Amino acid sequence: MVERQRAEISGAQIRAARGLLNLSIEELATDAKLSLKTIRRAERVHDEQVPINSANAERIRLVLEERGAVFIAAGDGGAGVRLRSDPPPQFGEFKTMPSKATKKPAKKDRAGSVRKRK
Repeated sequence: MVERQRAEISGAQIRAARGLLNLSIEELATDAKLSLKTIRRAERVHDEQVPINSANAERIRLVLEERGAVFIAAGDGGAGVRLRSDPPPQFGEFKTMPSKATKKPAKKDRAGSVRKRK
């Protein structure tokens, strides 16, 4: 089996991936089993390699990739991050607020009968 070499990720890519995934620093720290201080230190640097050890950087990368982030290596267009087109089922439901256009459930009286709306 040929193992692919992974490009280093930047703090900007980590912040962007968290934003795309609607993931807080606290959630990333918990899932990666790292401290908040480590995540903040990793995100502080913009275009350079993250200032944490490679094992911690890999843990961050794995959590974000498992959630659906795809890291794009620096090339002609520059480094970046995007969402995978087929997010994994366990993370496919994002925390969103219901739209105001959604219909409210019918009200029930004390006997459990559905009341008609006026």
